[in-house]
Amino acid sequence: MNVFLLNDTATIPHVGCQAVSDAHARLLGDAGHIVSDRAFLGELRSFAGSDEDAAIAAVLADPALRRRIEACDAMVINGEGTLHHGFGSEYFACLGAAQQLGKKTLIVNAVFEAHTGWLDILGRLDDFCIRDAESLRHAESLGLPARLVPDSFMAAVFSADAAVDLSGQIVVTDWHPFRDADVGATLRQILDNVEGSFYYPLQHGMHTHLWRGAVADWSAASIIITARHHGIYLAARAGKPFVALPSNTRKIEGLIAASGARIPVATSGDQVQAAFEYAMDNLDQYQKLFDWLAQQTPLTTFRALGNGEAEGGAAAELARLAQQVRGRHTGLAPQFWGLRNGAASTLSSS
Repeated sequence: MNVFLLNDTATIPHVGCQAVSDAHARLLGDAGHIVSDRAFLGELRSFAGSDEDAAIAAVLADPALRRRIEACDAMVINGEGTLHHGFGSEYFACLGAAQQLGKKTLIVNAVFEAHTGWLDILGRLDDFCIRDAESLRHAESLGLPARLVPDSFMAAVFSADAAVDLSGQIVVTDWHPFRDADVGATLRQILDNVEGSFYYPLQHGMHTHLWRGAVADWSAASIIITARHHGIYLAARAGKPFVALPSNTRKIEGLIAASGARIPVATSGDQVQAAFEYAMDNLDQYQKLFDWLAQQTPLTTFRALGNGEAEGGAAAELARLAQQVRGRHTGLAPQFWGLRNGAASTLSSS
């Protein structure tokens, strides 16, 4: 089956974005499908619009985009980071156009929150895979058929080779820019004042080339402090307890809730200290999350497509991804933020 994959994130130097793109190529290739076309993150933004009929008509009226849809058997939307608070209308419009042209339509790997409109389009999907319990609850409140499948990050292949020696370090990640005033301020304070803290941003220019070493990097750390959804997944893959802080949606809270684990989410410095102590005293809760994630694999993300007949498997699709992403970029300058150690006080587990 020829798949047109929209919102592919391979252009972003973020561990999670790179891993999800890698995973989708592997999952589709292993199932015998070909990703004959990709629209990378942001490339279809000009088709966004609040008038549903007009937005769908605009997609169908664009000769180049219509040809791309007509050439595929199925349209798949990577719902990572896009389908919440009014965002993602360009993808709903493309789905509506694909449905009118008789194509299979899927949303996978989705966060889904504070959504309005497009319910007819969503109701006609061949599959709607949501990553967390909060998003699933929202979909069900709208009467939409959806199912919970963990983030495609779980199907990415990482390397055993570490790029950074983090032995015994407290790893502190970056945060979503929408939370800079509270979460960002808390994490900056930790980096400035906590001895043994090491800044390891998930979005960084180095991850274009070194993202596969992230699990190996974190495996030597003592604990992770993260406000990134994929930071939780990376901690799980590395088998490390973590202190979680919130992101721009409730996807972190929803992931924890889906697992049934009792793990707090902190915002202030005092709460981070309490969560650090909780993690040291309740490692079984983190293992519960890790075990739940492991039990969900192999992922059923593309189950609705069935098995195709394409040969070559994951290797062929990874090569196709590399060819399709070549020369693409987001238009944003790469951000080569420094990696650094914190100093001064220590977090106490006593």
